[in-house]
Amino acid sequence: MSSDKRNLVLLILLFAVAIGGYIYWWLQNHELVEQEFRLRPSKEVRENPFHAAQLFLERKGYPVELSNGLNRFQALPATDDIIIGEYLGGRLPDHRVDELLAWVEQGGQILTSVQRSWIDDDPGGADKLLNKLGLTLWAHDYDEQEDSEEWPDFEVVTTTLQNGTRFEAEFDYGLSLYDPDWENRKSHHVSSETSTYLLAVPHGKGWVMMTTDLEFMRNPREYTYWENSEPSIHQRDHAFMLSWLVESVNTVWMVRGVDAEPITKLIWQHGRHAVIALLVLLLFWLWWLYNRFGPLRASVTPERRNILEHLQMSAVFAWRQDRAQKLFSDTRHDIELLLRRKHPQIANLPVAERSAKLADLLAGNSRSENKCHLTIEQITRALHHDWQGEREFIELTHLLQQIRKTL
Repeated sequence: MSSDKRNLVLLILLFAVAIGGYIYWWLQNHELVEQEFRLRPSKEVRENPFHAAQLFLERKGYPVELSNGLNRFQALPATDDIIIGEYLGGRLPDHRVDELLAWVEQGGQILTSVQRSWIDDDPGGADKLLNKLGLTLWAHDYDEQEDSEEWPDFEVVTTTLQNGTRFEAEFDYGLSLYDPDWENRKSHHVSSETSTYLLAVPHGKGWVMMTTDLEFMRNPREYTYWENSEPSIHQRDHAFMLSWLVESVNTVWMVRGVDAEPITKLIWQHGRHAVIALLVLLLFWLWWLYNRFGPLRASVTPERRNILEHLQMSAVFAWRQDRAQKLFSDTRHDIELLLRRKHPQIANLPVAERSAKLADLLAGNSRSENKCHLTIEQITRALHHDWQGEREFIELTHLLQQIRKTL
């Protein structure tokens, strides 16, 4: 083997050893770690609390349609479909509830939760659908049972179907449905020893299924930043129970909103006394604004003042602000500058001699168009003495203005 080939083989071996050493070092100093990142729920999950239930039903082969309210229907669905929505009997107006019941009589089905009223004597009074079907809603009285064991927030109920299938479901503890005519109507129920959480009542050819809550259909809480302490579709046998409730239908309609009555109608229905009181108060307030005491005072147009009055008021204001001394000092300073610039020979003379020279200059200056005849005493007082009082200030200021004008 020639030396060139031997060197090439050595280089390849060295390169392979270097690559192998680097891979060994990398594996010894790095470790594969799995991390979980909580992502924001998708738009569909945020807008539809039953999105997971929708996906489950679609995989089971049921067509699922979403609606933001029954007002989106030009006409109610076919009578072999089911409508699922929260609080339909509590939020829909009376005529809409009647339309739904007429649709159920022809074979349609409804799955909804009951609207609870917070009036202790009648907790189900706010649900029109419950009342029209003659059903009753009971609320457990925790105050009367305070000596017993601690009551749970949720209760797990085990139900056995006619074919022997058993399933578990979890409901919000505290409410219970009751059908006084359950023997004649042969209604079905999902119940525990103390409460009935789901009641299926036949109505004509169809069924109305009312439950205390629809939490068993909600999205898993990890999709919505909640803990898994509340029921959801992926817990217990909730998915199986949902498929059992819709097994005889063709299409599932999920209503995310309802046709609530106008806010004005609700305000008048529940707070008409407050509205009337506010209207009366508004009338009294308008009357108070209109009512006046005494004759009307005519608006007086201010007279236009003379410019001299403005000047006089400006001077009075300046005098009150003690600006007279500054005006007097500035005038003397201007005269001093004029003397140093035009007559430097007399600017630095003694006071008496400079006043005499300045008096001769002001009286005999042939080049000046404005001559003034001031005495030596007047010039000395104006340039070197302080003023006392308003009268002396006016006099000395007038003398200074004459000197400055003549220079």
